Order: sequence, then C-alpha cells, then structure tokens
Amino acid sequence: MKESELIEPIYCLNVSNLVKAEKSEYFIGKLDDYFAYRLIGKLIDKQYEKVKLGELLLELDNNLLPGDINEGDFISFCCQRLDIY
Repeated sequence: MKESELIEPIYCLNVSNLVKAEKSEYFIGKLDDYFAYRLIGKLIDKQYEKVKLGELLLELDNNLLPGDINEGDFISFCCQRLDIY
C-alpha cells in the first residue's frame, strides 16, 4: 500500500441540494463557505450512499437520496466539509 492511498471513503458532511445531475460528468467546485464544495459523481451504492467521483470514493452523511435516483445515476450535491476518519 502506498502512503497516500485512501482505504476508507471520504465523508461528505452536511449534504444539501442533492438532485439527479443533467450531465454524466464528474465535477468538484469550491463554494464560498470555508470548506464547502459542490460535487457531481456517480451513485454506486444507494443503501450506503456511496458516490464515485473519478478515483475518489465518497460517502454521504444524510439520508437525502430521492426515490427517483438509482445506482448508476450521476448526482449533484453540496457539502459543508469533506473529512477522512
């Protein structure tokens, strides 16, 4: 294992504005709030709310997934902070 390799997902805290994305493209955008980001990734596990964003694996902290979003869909959302444990 390389020193910089993450084993666990990156946690997205205080997720909001979660919707199905119009485009199937990965995106990371910094928002004005301190550590906040707008992200677009592919939902790979609806039950455990895991999202793939390129080579990164993210886990959402809220149960906000609308019923019309399925595994394999690209989703857009904002989070107040990204964290690793």
